[in-house]
Amino acid sequence: MGLTWRHGVPFTGSVVSKLIKKKLPVVELSNFLKQSRAQEGEDSILCAICLNCIEKSEEIREPANCSHVYHRECIDGWVDHGQVTCPLCRLKLLPALSEEVKDEKDPWRMERIAYLFGEDYVMC
Repeated sequence: MGLTWRHGVPFTGSVVSKLIKKKLPVVELSNFLKQSRAQEGEDSILCAICLNCIEKSEEIREPANCSHVYHRECIDGWVDHGQVTCPLCRLKLLPALSEEVKDEKDPWRMERIAYLFGEDYVMC
């Protein structure tokens, strides 16, 4: 299996997609709407990836940086194709790791993150 190049570094989609899936929790849409205090009167929410309605009993991945929601299977397929941003607003699916990285004792962590996500992902 060959590597795809992104932002001047090799891109290993499976590693990135596994990380995103691990960090974004799976929740039922109804629970997400209760937590986010969204309009309870909304009858349907459209998944912008498949263009089908998301039922309140269906699973979504809880977004980290925006309030857009997609079927779990749809957003999983999106990240499996190497995408690391929201399909609608293009915010990163995961929050910036700069504060988390500074607290770590591993001096090579920043380099590994830059290698996996590209240098524009790591904000110093």
